[in-house]
Amino acid sequence: MQLNAVVNGIVSPAPCIYTLNLFDTFGDGWDGATVTVTVNGVPMVYGMANGTNISYAINVLDGQSIQISYQPSLLFNAEHAYELLDGNGNTVFADTPPMASGVTFNGFADCAPGNGSIIYAWTPATGLNNAGIANPIASVSTTSVYTVTIYQDGYT
Repeated sequence: MQLNAVVNGIVSPAPCIYTLNLFDTFGDGWDGATVTVTVNGVPMVYGMANGTNISYAINVLDGQSIQISYQPSLLFNAEHAYELLDGNGNTVFADTPPMASGVTFNGFADCAPGNGSIIYAWTPATGLNNAGIANPIASVSTTSVYTVTIYQDGYT
């Protein structure tokens, strides 16, 4: 007998927090230079008035588009660097001198600890040809009740 699990919808995951780190080797800030991070079409402009580094938290949802643009100052751009880290602290993008003006990165947020695929878990697995697929075949001689748990990889 063929069993069949149907997914009608997946609950949206909670936002994850990306981190934008700005660095200045001289310690006097970015002298008016900025980085614009655009998430799903909404731009936010970041800079550093003084100091050697500053961090900004950026909320993103899995799959949202991310674009980064760099706008240099008139002087001392060779002192600037920046990086964008994902929610797990991995480098998504980093730029060091000499840095190009304008769009420097285009990508998509990846917040899932897994790969986002759909996971099926049938219980009990007894009598099923594969308890990890949507439509296993049951080979049983008596009436049996099966339960399927469906979730997105990384969001149990």
